[in-house]
Amino acid sequence: MFRQLGLGLVLGMAAWGAMAQSAQVALSNDSAHFRYGMLVGGQSFGRSEVAVGAFFNKDDNVLGDFGLFIVDEAGSKVPGLEAGVGGKLVTARSKTPDRNFFVGALGLSLRYAIPGVTRLAIGGDAFYAPSIVSGLDADNYIEYSGRVEYEILPQAGIFVGYRYMGGDDTHKVRIDINKSVHLGLRVTF
Repeated sequence: MFRQLGLGLVLGMAAWGAMAQSAQVALSNDSAHFRYGMLVGGQSFGRSEVAVGAFFNKDDNVLGDFGLFIVDEAGSKVPGLEAGVGGKLVTARSKTPDRNFFVGALGLSLRYAIPGVTRLAIGGDAFYAPSIVSGLDADNYIEYSGRVEYEILPQAGIFVGYRYMGGDDTHKVRIDINKSVHLGLRVTF
C-alpha cells in the first residue's frame, strides 16, 4: 500500500515538473505581486492554466488568489491576439480600514503581439465579483490591469503596467487594496 502511494507521489511530482510553467513578479515602490502559473492540459478549445498569486504592499494590505483559465488564439482574422476567460477565488485583507474579502471572480484577459514590431506586446485583464459571490466584508470586487511587454528572450520578458484591486464593503465604502504602476518580469520554463 505504502509503496503504491509512494510510487504515485513520485510519478505525480515528475509529471508536475514536465508541464509548462511561468512565474511573474511585478514591483512598485509600494507593492509586490507574485504569480505562478502552470498549463494543465490542452483541449481542442484552448489550453488550461492554473495560477496562484500573492500580493502585499507597504500599507499591510495582502491578497491571495487561485484561478483556472482557458487561453487560446482569438481567431485568424487578428493574428497575434490571444484571449483568455476564467475565474478565480480571491481572499484579501485591507489594513486601513480593517476589512476582509473572500470572493469568486470571473474575468477575461487579452494579449496582442503587435505585428511588424518584433517582441512588443500589449495586454490586460479584468475580473469582477458581484455581491452574490462576495463574502466576509465584501459587497463586490473589481480587479483590472494593463501592460506593455517586451520579450527579451523567448522565455523571458519585462513589462510596465498599471493594476487596480479593490471593491465595495458591505457598507458601500470603496476599499482600495492596490492601485499602482509597476515594473515586472515574466519567465516561462
